[in-house]
Amino acid sequence: MRKHLHSVTLGAASVLFAVSSRSLYAQLSRSDSTRTLIDAAIGLTMSGPADVNQRPLCDELNLPCNTPKTFPDFGVALQLAVHTAEHIAVVAEVSDYTNLWDTVGVGRSAKRENNALGLLLGARAMTPRLYFAGKDSLGFVLFAQLLGGSESSTVVPTRFALQPGIGFDARLSHPGLWGRWSADYRSTRGGPRNLSSARYMFGLVMTR
Repeated sequence: MRKHLHSVTLGAASVLFAVSSRSLYAQLSRSDSTRTLIDAAIGLTMSGPADVNQRPLCDELNLPCNTPKTFPDFGVALQLAVHTAEHIAVVAEVSDYTNLWDTVGVGRSAKRENNALGLLLGARAMTPRLYFAGKDSLGFVLFAQLLGGSESSTVVPTRFALQPGIGFDARLSHPGLWGRWSADYRSTRGGPRNLSSARYMFGLVMTR
């Protein structure tokens, strides 16, 4: 009886192992077939470097001291990510934003414009796809990234830029299209103008 029970148990375990193995293989195959290889993003950015029309900078730079800025500096960013592993990607970014300030004209104040162009490269780490309410929902992915490179500007020499950031991609109803929100801090320290600032990005991501 014991021998018979042992044989039945061993047979059931073998069947269960075979079914589980096949199910796991199917899930892995499905995961590999839908894995993102490349994603490209375009987004609107909002940056906030120090307002040079506020004290003490306005006094140090001999500029008018005005009321504080009420809007951030708007720009655009393009990002391309190559997914080298399931949760790791190499990221390249090109971004540009316009920084406005007042300068002293001939008996009046005039508006000046500074374009800050960033060329950055780095790595991104991502979570698996997460869901708010089961796999029937569209899902989202959290990520953290660290980029480095150069930032050129019309008011200061080209400088080294280091940009850590976090964010998330939310799946949209259209296949292969995601929405992205990210928060970064770009450090480009140096005088006489320090353009280091926080930055927020809202954009669309296309995946393949």
